[in-house]
Amino acid sequence: MLEKYADQILGAVLTGGGAVLTAALAWSWKRANDWWNQPRVVIEVSNAEGHIYENVLIKSYPNGVGGSPTQIRRDAIFVRAKVTNKEGKYRTPGKATGCVGYLAGLEQWDVAKCEFSPTKYQDFLRLEWSFNKESHGMDLLPGIPVWLDVVYVLPPKIALAPQLTPEERQKRTMWDEPQNHVNEPTLLKIASNPPVHRYMEGFEVPGMYRVKVQVSGENCGAQSVQFYVLIQTCSVKPEVLDEISWRGRLSALEQIPVEQVQAFVEANSDSK
Repeated sequence: MLEKYADQILGAVLTGGGAVLTAALAWSWKRANDWWNQPRVVIEVSNAEGHIYENVLIKSYPNGVGGSPTQIRRDAIFVRAKVTNKEGKYRTPGKATGCVGYLAGLEQWDVAKCEFSPTKYQDFLRLEWSFNKESHGMDLLPGIPVWLDVVYVLPPKIALAPQLTPEERQKRTMWDEPQNHVNEPTLLKIASNPPVHRYMEGFEVPGMYRVKVQVSGENCGAQSVQFYVLIQTCSVKPEVLDEISWRGRLSALEQIPVEQVQAFVEANSDSK
């Protein structure tokens, strides 16, 4: 009886086995092709050209009803991360779409405790792509680096005290003291997009900060990098350090006489 249907059974088994093998091969080919074209996003930070970048911030403030806004220019020194969809030696990845950079952590070195302590920053804010403020999700083409603003330092500046309001002008007399200059100290600020009022006051310097940046995309996994930013006393230029070098730079946070600090502030202030 079985001999009668043996050929049919064998044919059915071979046909089914062939279909399973074909499906397995198709699935394996698809997985291999997806892996071959998978974007490979890499985040790089250093003290090299482009990573430490000087720029001028221009802010506009309203100037009364119907008046033209007042623009204030302020020098700033940015710490930037270079984000690249890396090409391989033998393959070119697909486009990484909708990539967004985030500030994932910001801690400050506590000299008294000899450890990093949390700052008031307890968020996960989106960072700004350099010169692409309107772009939130950035498409990364293979091999083309794109810069991400992370934090920036505002050097000290001597600015005029705020203008008096009409009510204050009416109350002012000739015996009142004249307006004094207001010393704006050096600050470390977050390059979030959009800016967040909670962190407008910035973070104190000198100091060493442990910074974590994450970049996530629609078709690629989240990538992150942790590094250290040092702003020394009597310096406005941030220094980027890695896991190996940061401990050797803690001596740069030693206290410097107040007279020397004041002389530095006056020499680097913009009196306009």
